[in-house]
Amino acid sequence: MKCKVDSTTDIGKEPIRVTVDGTDFTLVPSEDGLLSELTVIVGIDNTNGFISHVEPGVALTIDYDKQISDKLIDMFQYIDASLSLLFGVKKINWEERETFFIPESEEEQSKLDVMSYSLRYHYPEEQSLLWVFSKTSSNGKVKMSR
Repeated sequence: MKCKVDSTTDIGKEPIRVTVDGTDFTLVPSEDGLLSELTVIVGIDNTNGFISHVEPGVALTIDYDKQISDKLIDMFQYIDASLSLLFGVKKINWEERETFFIPESEEEQSKLDVMSYSLRYHYPEEQSLLWVFSKTSSNGKVKMSR
């Protein structure tokens, strides 16, 4: 999985790669040397059948292990919280992550029509409501009006 990072944290001009318990973490800098992207790669046992299939004009189907996906999201959230407290990272955008598959064999490659996907959430613009609170002098109650 790969996430964009909103950060003022200087990590230098070269990516930083760390492997912990078989999980590869890569911190990617912007042109200015600020942390701009976090990638986490974990090896998976493909016996569960990670498959993606496209039927043009009909459907996009991606079968994956939800436990692995949830574990990676938990990692992103933990890293987000830790880096926010310690290094001034504003936000790891794990909600709009890119999930990608790296096949390790031709057989795995043949099961993947889609090599990566991401979901983008669009929310309507916030409607601002102006609430005015005023205390009436006659009964001492607070009155709200918009």
